[in-house]
This record gives sequence, C-alpha cells and structure tokens, in this order.
Amino acid sequence: MIAQFLRCQTHSSDVTSFKYIIGLIWTDIHQSAKRQFRAVADVLKQERESQEAYWNTLTKDQQLSVFCHVVRQLSTAELDDHRSYRGILYDVFGFGPESYSLALAAGFMDLHNAIPLEHKTDASKPVAWMFQHDETGRITCIDNQQAEWGWQQENQRWNLVCPLYATPQTTLSVSSEREQS
Repeated sequence: MIAQFLRCQTHSSDVTSFKYIIGLIWTDIHQSAKRQFRAVADVLKQERESQEAYWNTLTKDQQLSVFCHVVRQLSTAELDDHRSYRGILYDVFGFGPESYSLALAAGFMDLHNAIPLEHKTDASKPVAWMFQHDETGRITCIDNQQAEWGWQQENQRWNLVCPLYATPQTTLSVSSEREQS
C-alpha cells in the first residue's frame, strides 16, 4: 500500500489515500502497543501473585526476619549511603537489570523518591556534576554513580563545569575575602 502511494502523483485523491494509509498504519501501531501493554500488565500481575504466594508459604517468624532484613538494607542504602534507585537494586541487593521494572511495579521508585533529598545527602558533598561539551557547548549533568563508573574518562570531550549540591553552599564573595585579609 505504501509503495503504491509513493508511486502516485500529488492529486487530491492521493492526499486522501495518504491520510487513509497513515490512519491504517497508526491504527495498527496503536493496536500493537495496546496488546504489548496488556501482555506486560499480565506478566506483572502473575509476578505479584507469585510473590504473594511465596510470602504466604513463610512462617510469621520468617516473614518478620525477611521484612527486618529488607528494611535494614533499605535504611542503610537510602539514609546512610545515599544510594540511587539502581544502586540499591544492583549493588546493595545484587539484582540485575530485570529487577528495575519489577521493583518499579512494586512501588519501590515511589518509596525511593518520597525520601526528601536533604535526608539522603550530606550537604557538604555534591550530588551530581555539570559538564559542558567542548565543541557544541551543550550542558549535561551526571550523578555520583555515573562519575564513579568512569563517565568522565569515557567522555573526554565533556569538560567539568562544577559540582552540584542538594542544598545551597555557602561561599565567600570576592569582597568578603578581601575584608578578611
């Protein structure tokens, strides 16, 4: 159909045909996306049911033990170590990339983001870094985990502009420095 349209010359009937073809393509894409979303929702529902069934096989003592362990790990990772969402999943718990969506569906991202940034960070330490591309002038920011993983070494054309903090940093102005001298 598309090849047939492309061979046509531009006439009003061709424009109508083009609109019709685009409509068919959009309908097909939309239907396909709906099927995929339903399939993902079904998988997540099955996973949740499986998790609940497993939880129900544990004794109350086992459930309490697991609960306390997870809360202790999360508290340390979130409040003491200031870990990112992925850092907690991958580094603290040792899960792989497949855990991202399952944890998201379980509400972990909402929990992680509900903790105010000032409780997660040491105000004297940067939470991210600003870089500028040496040719285009574009600006980008990376978090501490990306910095730890060697982002700057892999992106040599980006120059460090400054560290970024969760709270304003107290700085002395030039006149204040002169007054202290």
